[in-house]
Amino acid sequence: MACAGYDGQIHILKIQDDLQGLTLQNTFPALPANFAIQSLHVSSDGAWLAAERSGAESGSVQIYSITDDYKHWWSLPALESPVTSVRFLDGEKASLVVSCASCAVYVFEMEERRLNSWSEKQGIPMRNALPKELSHRADFPVRVASNPATPNMFLLGFFGAFSAIDMDKPMPHHCRTFPETHVRGQKRKRHSSGPGGGTSKDSGAAENSANNGNCTICLRYNSMLYMDFIAKNEMLVVEQPWLSVVASFPEALERKVYGT
Repeated sequence: MACAGYDGQIHILKIQDDLQGLTLQNTFPALPANFAIQSLHVSSDGAWLAAERSGAESGSVQIYSITDDYKHWWSLPALESPVTSVRFLDGEKASLVVSCASCAVYVFEMEERRLNSWSEKQGIPMRNALPKELSHRADFPVRVASNPATPNMFLLGFFGAFSAIDMDKPMPHHCRTFPETHVRGQKRKRHSSGPGGGTSKDSGAAENSANNGNCTICLRYNSMLYMDFIAKNEMLVVEQPWLSVVASFPEALERKVYGT
């Protein structure tokens, strides 16, 4: 188990087999940073630890080796916008997905201390290679989920949607939405319409050729508090519908009536 204090130190703890106590294995000293540690993430094999700080400068994400040597391994370079979430992928190589407030997403390989081949192909800044439905979103990714059964894919999660990204497929110009008839998925179709409200032949052909199944945006869930895989091909989603939040508000102390 890993935990971080307000002072920036990171403690590695071992839970005893009888669950009756904890043993301190190692303490990583605090590193110079402008922001406190926001979250900690451990790889599935227990060999790597990522410490995330909210920021865009170099060192916003720190990587530690937590095998027998317990050492600081790497400070990730500065990215194009503040980091919003990180997640290790389940695969043969230890890879870390890092999402940014601009919706850009980068995948780093731990052993080689570099971007993986998929991220290198997208270029820097990666936002320029994103489909318009991602690069022009009003919100930003808050989580990354990975299915242990498909290590080359990951889900980029927002508050009201998530996008399935497959690193084995090229990035499309447009994202397909699911369900296709969802009211929140109609905005792009209206914007792609030609003069007079009809869809032009060129725009329709471009849309059909661009949607290769990659970066599909799922709109079935909204106001998500939690989203992660609990087993292979099995995901848990926790929602907090906004109407239920509004219903919990107390009555207004004063309400202005129109025309008075």
